[in-house]
Amino acid sequence: MTTTQVQSKVRLAIKWSRKGILTIFVAYLIMLVGFREFNLSPVDLAVAPYQYSILDWELTHLPDKWTHKIAGLWSINSSATQDEKLTQVKEFFDLGINLHRLEQQTIFPNRPSEGRSPQPEVYPNLIENIDNIKERREFLQSSVEETIERAIANTLKEEGLSILIGVFPPVDTVFTRSPHVLILSPRDRIERQQDILLNPGLSVLDKEEIEDQIVFEKQDLSVYIEDTGGVAVYPSVVSDIFGLQNATDISSHEWIHHWLLFKPLGQSFWNNTEMASLNETVATLAGKELGDKVFTSLTGKEVNQTMPSPTKPLDSDSFDFRAEMQQTRMQAEALLSAGNIEEAEAYMEERRQLFVANQYLIRKLNQAYFAFHGTYAASAASISPIGDQVQELRDRSESLENFLNTVSRFSTYQEFLDHLEKLRELEEEKNDNK
Repeated sequence: MTTTQVQSKVRLAIKWSRKGILTIFVAYLIMLVGFREFNLSPVDLAVAPYQYSILDWELTHLPDKWTHKIAGLWSINSSATQDEKLTQVKEFFDLGINLHRLEQQTIFPNRPSEGRSPQPEVYPNLIENIDNIKERREFLQSSVEETIERAIANTLKEEGLSILIGVFPPVDTVFTRSPHVLILSPRDRIERQQDILLNPGLSVLDKEEIEDQIVFEKQDLSVYIEDTGGVAVYPSVVSDIFGLQNATDISSHEWIHHWLLFKPLGQSFWNNTEMASLNETVATLAGKELGDKVFTSLTGKEVNQTMPSPTKPLDSDSFDFRAEMQQTRMQAEALLSAGNIEEAEAYMEERRQLFVANQYLIRKLNQAYFAFHGTYAASAASISPIGDQVQELRDRSESLENFLNTVSRFSTYQEFLDHLEKLRELEEEKNDNK
């Protein structure tokens, strides 16, 4: 290596070190947000053996990520061509999908797979295949994460979402199993009262045992444990088993949350239900748009913006999941408002069975389910106007940069509504003057 090359490597190392200091600061802010209260309730005690530790995540992964980034400047893989890196990315996510399929066979040995159930004599080979895939993916992981982080950062720069020092916060993500989230809602209304992250890998039986224990202790609560696709800790957690397109979307979604933390919108996330929904809906819409562009930059493939519901059978046109789910939400709300809690719960279970009969595999449908999914205003489980309102603002914005810079400055939902109304009035005036 020549003197010039060494000097170049050193300059890059200093650059990454400075960014590393900034990311520690970002992680500190996020941890402050995550640990605002500490009260051991019966619920906390029930979930304690399963609770996901954000502090452990930060202490384990933040130093490792930046150590790899700096060490990678001298690694052999740093000289890999772009085509070689993209081949690694494809292999990593293809193996992840295959790994998930094989692991499902070990969890559900009697579930038919490709027309037949696995036989006991194939289990050793199954476990060996799983171990081999894990080893190969572990070898690829750091390089793949770096490739996708760089692709997201480049797309952010192209969209004008960078500053003098570059993209801030730096894009930083880890592809791994995402934790579950336990949601609590009062039984007499649909309200996202509390969320608790739980360790990934819980079985359906584990989830139901935890839910039953909490309901036994707190009979005034509705409880639901859901899987997540990612969590906006730092570095962000992004699920690694649903393919590259999902990974680019969720990674972008979580970066939007990181970015918003330094803006009035993100800092107002916890103020009320409307602001939580506004944050999540902005991150979903912008993350999807950004993630699709990243996916195209990596693969050259244009993405179909109209994606089917993740729970909808691809060959089903006869059952309108969105319409049926919104009808369920509205009827449940009406029954709860009238004080008919047991009737509302019986109705939601009846509707759940209808969804399952139409191949929408919903494990539980209750107040907590709606409280969680309703926060995402674009979701079928939401009856909030925020989804349409955020989409309207995006449609009225000349670019993704303009949209995000505009929406990020609102600290109340009313400020957002007032701005949208002004845009409508200006358009009306413009049309009247034609």
